[in-house]
Amino acid sequence: MRSLQPDFLTLTSFSEVRNRSIVKPMNVSLDEACRLIINRAFKLVADLVAAAAKDLKQDLSKHTLFAYGGNGSLFACGVAEKAGIKNVQLFALGPVFSAFGSSVSDICHFYERGLTHVALAAENSGRLRAILEEIKAEGTKDLLGEGIKPENLAYEIAIEAAGKSGSSVAIPCRESDLAHPEALQAALAAALGSSANTSAKDISLELMRVRVKKPVSKPHVAERALKSEDSSHARTGTRKILWGSRGGDEQVYRWEALEPGNRVFGPAILEAINTTYFVPEDWTLFVDRFGNGALTKR
Repeated sequence: MRSLQPDFLTLTSFSEVRNRSIVKPMNVSLDEACRLIINRAFKLVADLVAAAAKDLKQDLSKHTLFAYGGNGSLFACGVAEKAGIKNVQLFALGPVFSAFGSSVSDICHFYERGLTHVALAAENSGRLRAILEEIKAEGTKDLLGEGIKPENLAYEIAIEAAGKSGSSVAIPCRESDLAHPEALQAALAAALGSSANTSAKDISLELMRVRVKKPVSKPHVAERALKSEDSSHARTGTRKILWGSRGGDEQVYRWEALEPGNRVFGPAILEAINTTYFVPEDWTLFVDRFGNGALTKR
């Protein structure tokens, strides 16, 4: 049987590509090539920090660099050193920061309805309320489709309208305002820069925007008492490292075994279930009351 693999396909190991494309052209050792690549990556991010400082017209050297994501805990100190920042904050939930934030965020659905043929007049107040009820029904249906009970919902309503000048503006309003066009007219006229005496015919309703919000309960991170600075109980062994150390073999710690109040002096590797934290030489990590890590350059 003829192989399904194309005749022209050849497999080359990553190490061969690395040596051919990087190490030999640069005439350096493999370790040095890796070090140069890492330093270049640090500088690229540090340059972005410098650009932000320039735009903000602020000295960021006194600020703290927040690091999260799967790679943030390994990358932050290298960036901070090149950006002139001496404080880095790591988080116990750092590797899943975005996922955790999404899981505890309120659920929001946005809906819009054009109001081209609905004028701001008493006889149309029923039509405005009918549109709102239609949106509410759609929001309930969508939440049920997501397996969410449509209970304790909050509705935020805004009417977009235009005045004589033609410029439009979105005005937050209460549900009760839809039943009283005079109150809605006063709010729209004020926002459009007109007097409250502006007639309804001078205001053109264009859009109703409704946000259906389902609040989600928020967990609270447990605060624990500080213990001693000694972190030796969390040490598990040693490992050779090529960046962030001048010595070679450095201490390895179990992140989950560290307790509030413990300090780890770099260089050190902190192994966790879902990521790796790194404390370079001349840096110290302090575990706070919430299990997060504050890194300071000595």
